[in-house]
Amino acid sequence: MSGRATRTPPRGARRRPGALLLAAVAVVVSVTACSQESAPGGGATVAVEGALGTAKITGTPRRVVALDTTSADLAVALGTKPVAMAEAEGTAGSVLPWTAKSLTGKRPVLFSAAAGDPVARIAAYKPDVILAVGDRRLPDSYTALTAVAPVVHYTIGPDTDSWQAMTRTVARALRVPDRGEQLIAAADQAAADARAAHPALVGERFSLLLNPMPHGVGAANSRKDPSGRVLGKLGLKLDEVLNQLPPSSYPGRTYLAYEDLAVADTDLVFATGADDAMRTLEEQPAFRSLKAVKEGRYVRLDPTLAQALADPTPRSIEYAVEQLAGRVDAVVRK
Repeated sequence: MSGRATRTPPRGARRRPGALLLAAVAVVVSVTACSQESAPGGGATVAVEGALGTAKITGTPRRVVALDTTSADLAVALGTKPVAMAEAEGTAGSVLPWTAKSLTGKRPVLFSAAAGDPVARIAAYKPDVILAVGDRRLPDSYTALTAVAPVVHYTIGPDTDSWQAMTRTVARALRVPDRGEQLIAAADQAAADARAAHPALVGERFSLLLNPMPHGVGAANSRKDPSGRVLGKLGLKLDEVLNQLPPSSYPGRTYLAYEDLAVADTDLVFATGADDAMRTLEEQPAFRSLKAVKEGRYVRLDPTLAQALADPTPRSIEYAVEQLAGRVDAVVRK
């Protein structure tokens, strides 16, 4: 059984009910048990700690399954093409453009995780390791998945771990920590170069409106918000007024009723959401009356670009910087 990763579920982990899930786990164990002898890679065991438990990995994983687009992108950027990975819902080709750019040869098998992690299907891919650093549904499937392979995931939460921490976690699991540091340095350099090329951005205040609803809209209210962190790398600053608003149930976000939208009026206004939702926002009298909007300092982010900011990886940061820096510079100079 040399070279096969082993896994340690968290102490006291609670198994969730459901006959179908238990049946899937039974199939998982029977399918994977016979493949453990031939798992490639030697070397000492590496323990990768996570919020739900510790993944113990022996050797270099060769059959990797990624349960979310962040994990998939990190694996590809680190030089390991997953045998299967979650599709990017609503994206052309079902693969995010910054991930597709690094993929060569035959593409990984894609599967949908929109309704939850498909445990039985994941087991059929016979993974050496499962990557889930950005999997928001992982608490529902973690125990079942650990019966398949070690699950490398977030240390705090999928929306709380920094992009640097997630990069290092996956790099450690894949035994390429130096490559992880290189990716981080390259993303930082790309942002620094863009900031130097567009000095007008430095110090400009911004608000970021997200996922408009019939009566209000979400807004970033913390510099810890992932999107705000990436915009900050260009020298932009989240407006202090928003930073003082009470949080919602989503980390780094608050909720603004449309009658309170004036609080989001600052040097730059960014907004993103589905097309119908954006029409709802842009038709609001309160939105149209914002000084930044009337003066043309409003930047609408398409969903793909918004995801590059919201679920940052080294490659997505490079993509966002390339897409945004010149465009925002032109808006600032109006």
